[in-house]
Amino acid sequence: AFAPTVALMRRAKAAGLEVIIVSDMYLSHGQLCALIADAAGEDVLALADRVFVSSEFGHGKAEGLFDDVLAQIGRRPEQVLHVGDN
Repeated sequence: AFAPTVALMRRAKAAGLEVIIVSDMYLSHGQLCALIADAAGEDVLALADRVFVSSEFGHGKAEGLFDDVLAQIGRRPEQVLHVGDN
């Protein structure tokens, strides 16, 4: 796991914030969670309150996945901080 991202996730959780992972990925939700747990550890996966995978929505971030995520978590865009890897 990328240490600065894990540290940010830990700080967010300590501050009482939700941590949500949104991935453009061809794997299923279960497969992605297993991959995160294998690569970063179960403790890092446990920091995520929710995990969303584009393959289960039929479209990616650029095609509206964030709109779906916002609707499911009941938040407006200005209530969310997105930290990307690119």
